[in-house]
Amino acid sequence: MIRLLVRLYPRWWRERYEAEFTEVLESEGMSPRVVADVFVHGVRVRLDLRRPVVRSCAAVAVVAVATWYATTHGYTDNLLWVPRTVGSAILWAIVVSGLLVVLVPFIRATARRVVRIRRIA
Repeated sequence: MIRLLVRLYPRWWRERYEAEFTEVLESEGMSPRVVADVFVHGVRVRLDLRRPVVRSCAAVAVVAVATWYATTHGYTDNLLWVPRTVGSAILWAIVVSGLLVVLVPFIRATARRVVRIRRIA
């Protein structure tokens, strides 16, 4: 199981950290929480969400799944803007995720500036 979890990470990461990480996992034990944490972190490292293309694709996927789930489970029955066709759902996902990709870094940068200003003042 430990080998499988370590394989989630990219080669450059394994070359640098595999021995130490394997020791930590062996000493920690394989609880469901540890497995879930390692899985999520491995996927994050492999995807490298700092790259704009990956972040854009991830945002489109998240918004598309959320839109599909809300529409198919009746959470949007009383809304006027609900996408009724697959094409409109895809268009909606692209527009919203595009906004997310643009706004999230902007909000982070603004928050950092506010924190710096408060530290100075």
